[in-house]
Amino acid sequence: MNNNKIHLKRNILLAVTAVAACAALAACSKADVAGTADYGTADPDAADSATASGAADSDAADWTKDYDPRKEAVGYYRRTSVVKDGETYEEMLQLRDVGNRGYLIMNDDYTACFDLDGVKTEYVFDKKYLYPAEDTARSNGITYTYIGGKLVLNDGSTVSQYQRMTDEEIASYLEGN
Repeated sequence: MNNNKIHLKRNILLAVTAVAACAALAACSKADVAGTADYGTADPDAADSATASGAADSDAADWTKDYDPRKEAVGYYRRTSVVKDGETYEEMLQLRDVGNRGYLIMNDDYTACFDLDGVKTEYVFDKKYLYPAEDTARSNGITYTYIGGKLVLNDGSTVSQYQRMTDEEIASYLEGN
């Protein structure tokens, strides 16, 4: 019975993540339909003539071409949960304490740092994965998804959620380091 609760919790977490990702994609699609394909500005006069006239410009219509999730993911995050695949109820209780600790800093130079109780692990990231800094072959990536102020990391057996920190939380974190 306890394993069923754990699997249900993980499945709910994954379902919520999937729904939020679909909502984010729908919002981007609506922006494109509204004629703001030049995502750098909302001023229709600043867009090129093909986009402003409504002509079908394949480059302007392809919102994924210039979309870079790394830019949205830059910031300070605190870990809010950790769920391991196949964990027992006892393991889940042990992880609950650890799961609510830890910070992830995503820098604008595409480096990142995970800080757990003062022990820091360095990473680099691209549009889809976080890699340990020493993994120069980029073969051991952890998938990340940015959804409205949250990061969800999935290494295949563990799903971790991170919430973007407020200015006050960032100041407190930086003061303690």
